[in-house]
Amino acid sequence: MTASNLAFAKLLRDYVDCGANFLAEFPDYPGVPARFIPEPQAETLELQALLQKIDTEGVDVDKRTALINRYKRKPPYISKGGRFTAPPQTGGTEAPRRFMPPPPNAPNPIFSPATAPAPFANFSQALEKARHLAQTADNVAALDMNMRSFTDHPLLKTAQNPVFFTGSPQAKILIIGEGPGAEEDRAGEPFVGPSGKLLDLALSALGLDRRSDNPENSVLITNVLFYRPPGNRKPTAEETALCEPFVRRLIHLAAPEKILILGGAAARVLAPEEKDGIMRLRGRKITVQNEGVSYSAYPALHPAYLLRTPPAKKYFWFDLLNMRYGLAESKS
Repeated sequence: MTASNLAFAKLLRDYVDCGANFLAEFPDYPGVPARFIPEPQAETLELQALLQKIDTEGVDVDKRTALINRYKRKPPYISKGGRFTAPPQTGGTEAPRRFMPPPPNAPNPIFSPATAPAPFANFSQALEKARHLAQTADNVAALDMNMRSFTDHPLLKTAQNPVFFTGSPQAKILIIGEGPGAEEDRAGEPFVGPSGKLLDLALSALGLDRRSDNPENSVLITNVLFYRPPGNRKPTAEETALCEPFVRRLIHLAAPEKILILGGAAARVLAPEEKDGIMRLRGRKITVQNEGVSYSAYPALHPAYLLRTPPAKKYFWFDLLNMRYGLAESKS
């Protein structure tokens, strides 16, 4: 493995995990101030050069095994029993077997019966308890205490920590995502993994910081689900519904001027009357009705999607600018 390949692997991992040089990828939109469109930095040019060089050499980067030559990758083989096996050691005299999909009854390693959600018999009673605990909180600190005292959520059996909110309750911008990942589950704080680093990088470009105590440039961040499902499976409707009363009450107590909704799952919870997917919702302002009050909300792509699809960062950046300018208009 050459030194250039090792350097490329490190830079690309930083690029994928942390969204390196976030702003350099965005084209100049009409009406966007020039200060938001910086010149490409030296590390960006170096990364682009390495990308071009490594692509001509036919090398892919896998986050678990560093560099993999895609031209020498072998197709999977399957035995008569339906299990994937290594290629036969025939010295090249036997033609490779045709790839066959696993049998229909083969267990799914991602969503196995061990991680499948169990039936929830006492959902109605648990939902009433969650609503009562949420409504009896008259400030954000009390709401946090009541949420942590709610022990009827089924995901508490497998989650390491509840993940409620971070940031300043006095912030004028409330960011609501979908649910915690592995890093968030360990830390007990939303958006601290790779997608959180990307979010912080984008917010800092707008002068916003979750650690700030100044309401003018701070943000409050939460999710519509407070517990990580086992195996990172998709949460059930009941699991999300048990967290919704606390999310709704947080909106009421924080009273933000703007809400940034990250991802389609969060949009379906907060604005169920909107039937479009996140790709159609993003780029425009919608209304979130909560306890008799209407809030201006801006749906956007989830940062985890941006890590998988880097070209989509330009849409996310445009939505952040749209939300920021809306906030400025509301002050004038």
